[in-house]
Amino acid sequence: MNRLDASDLFVLLERAFHRRSRACGGCAFSLPFRVEGAREANWAVIPSHTCSPKCEDILHKLVSEFQNSYRLA
Repeated sequence: MNRLDASDLFVLLERAFHRRSRACGGCAFSLPFRVEGAREANWAVIPSHTCSPKCEDILHKLVSEFQNSYRLA
């Protein structure tokens, strides 16, 4: 499993998110942050309050995929 700094992981996640949600220019999310005690993934993000349900679903799926491949350094 690859280990990345939060900023590097954010860049990868943001690029993938914008490729999948091209029609939306207003959604955003937090930098990945450490989740202590998590068994599967050691990080998470928080979507902005302006994200639509469609974009939140895209983000949730991407985060799940990325959590399987990346851990915070």
